[in-house]
Amino acid sequence: MPAQAMTLEVAVISLVFGIALTACTSSMGSVNPSKTVPEKEPEAKSRLFKPMMWPQPEGELPPAVAPEGLTLIEVPAFVETPPAFYEVRPLGPEAMGPIRVMDVTYPKAALPDARPPEPVPVQPKTGPVLATTGPVPLAPPAMTNSFGSTNFDDNGTNTGFYFIPADPIGASGPNHVVDVVNVSIRFHTKAGTQVFNSSLKNFFAPLAPTTFTFDPKVIFDQYAGRFVVTTLEVEDDGAGGDPETSRILVAVSDDADPLGTWYMLAINSKTLIGSFDHWADYPGFAIDEEAIYINCNMFTFRENGGGYAGVRLWVIDKGFDNNGFFHGGAVSVGVFDPYAGGGSETTTQPAHVFGGGPSGVGTFLVSYSGLSAASIEYVQIVRIDSPLTSPTFSQQYVNIGNIEDFSSFPDAPQSGSAVGVDTNDRRALHAVWVENFLWMVTTIVPKAGDAGAGETAAYWFKLDTTTLGTISAADQGAILGDDIATDTFTFYPSIAVNGAGQAVIGYSASAASIFPGSYYTTRVPTDTAGTTSGSGTLTAGTDYYVRTFGGPDNRWGDYSGASIDPTNGCMWVFNNHAMARGTGTAPEDGRWATSHGTFCITGACPADMFLAGITFTGTEIRRAASRITTGKNVTLNSGSNLTLRAKDKIIIRNGFALNSGAALTAEISATPCQ
Repeated sequence: MPAQAMTLEVAVISLVFGIALTACTSSMGSVNPSKTVPEKEPEAKSRLFKPMMWPQPEGELPPAVAPEGLTLIEVPAFVETPPAFYEVRPLGPEAMGPIRVMDVTYPKAALPDARPPEPVPVQPKTGPVLATTGPVPLAPPAMTNSFGSTNFDDNGTNTGFYFIPADPIGASGPNHVVDVVNVSIRFHTKAGTQVFNSSLKNFFAPLAPTTFTFDPKVIFDQYAGRFVVTTLEVEDDGAGGDPETSRILVAVSDDADPLGTWYMLAINSKTLIGSFDHWADYPGFAIDEEAIYINCNMFTFRENGGGYAGVRLWVIDKGFDNNGFFHGGAVSVGVFDPYAGGGSETTTQPAHVFGGGPSGVGTFLVSYSGLSAASIEYVQIVRIDSPLTSPTFSQQYVNIGNIEDFSSFPDAPQSGSAVGVDTNDRRALHAVWVENFLWMVTTIVPKAGDAGAGETAAYWFKLDTTTLGTISAADQGAILGDDIATDTFTFYPSIAVNGAGQAVIGYSASAASIFPGSYYTTRVPTDTAGTTSGSGTLTAGTDYYVRTFGGPDNRWGDYSGASIDPTNGCMWVFNNHAMARGTGTAPEDGRWATSHGTFCITGACPADMFLAGITFTGTEIRRAASRITTGKNVTLNSGSNLTLRAKDKIIIRNGFALNSGAALTAEISATPCQ
């Protein structure tokens, strides 16, 4: 159909907002006998410092001190637990017998029964040995810019302690990238200039954290044009006395520039499940147009054994159009048990939604963890409808075929050391929804007879949500990394997908002939089913890595970050790699470092474009598959001619300046990215 064009040559553009929000409703739900949990529970933890830190603190930590240069404001929260509705779709006829969760869910901290590192014989090779069999996949686009960020030593500078694992994740906005690692947060310009650095404890000073917090995550909300950060806090003295606390801390910037005001919220996540209080671990983190979604694994405190008790989900009303959280007002929060109606309780990730989303749907919760029945594996999906008004949870399993035989989950070998690198487990790690497809990533061990059998492999799924009641697997595949080195292990993947259906998957990789490093691959709609491009290098490792702080695992990860540039649909990845050894007492002198990288695929187009802090001077066309939104400080100089082209919406907000002699054309088109 022809585009509908509107040419504007006026100096004032009216303010346009999105959909009004209502108060959040939710339910904890009752225990349902149809739910399944892992058959084994972990034993009590020997200590509860997350992430692992060295040296161990003596006495109370010093109070948080707010960093200079930012305005940090605490806002009140109101947590509600009204009823929710649940629907469960049974397994198909191919499933002979009950479905099982093959992985045990355990806290991401040092446990007495955690999987020990598996020694790997060191092979005397001086460099990577590339595989020589099979077709060589096409290389992905090269990085157009990359730069380093926080490393192992920086946490010592920020906090006075050292921490593992890195917990790296980053997000791109219009003019900045924000990244978090285990206890630190940094802002850079997109050119790589650092403009802010702080411990997360000090960043969240208005909420008075008493620990350094753990498991942080960051996303850019492309609907509202704001960065959103979360981190967790837990205190447990092991004896049942005070303090036994669990909190979720959340912060949102007041616009697309992180160097300004942030609104902050503390949620009490200490939750009574059955007869015992539980603390929240390993957050899933996502947004849609209306809400922020945070779900966590729940564990008893140490006095009650540290056992796993399922998943809880917190839904935070953004309040964008009713002076709520995103404007510094009071916050409505709902807490849910997403499996109260049935299903398999295991590590769950909410999908970051792009575009309009299916009508009435908030987001999708995804999980894997080796879900299996009769040699068939499944992805579990829980769809959340009407999350802020009448929340409904609809659960189903998606058949993904036989991809594993559940042999041991090995650590990755590395050059220079017989100690392997921890690859974690089969939990879902990241998910996004774009243009009727739900993408997610995990790590598997391919079954005997398949390529990469016996090695860990980053794995991706593309699920078709066109028919919501019967979501199906549209495509899937393993990332083997054999073009990096022979017998490469890949693990800790993350994924981002733009409006043109182009995907980037960032991941870690290691092999007997290389050091642990950070890599990426891409997939475009014309690629052969089940395949991705060759491996691109974000930052190769430069030394071997061993750092356990006395624990049983040589921990890595626990995740990585990938995001879409909201101005042009290009890709950003953020991950950790092994840097030169040092800082510590031998033999434990491994150090991690992190880096950002960006590149663009021909034809890139964001699902949702957000523009801020930009001046147009010539003739330009900006395209988005769903919507285009402008924020503060968007200027069209005299003589400029800007065309905005999108399929669903074009939203011009306060801060847009159209000077005399400039022209703006807004087009609604069925095929805006072409």
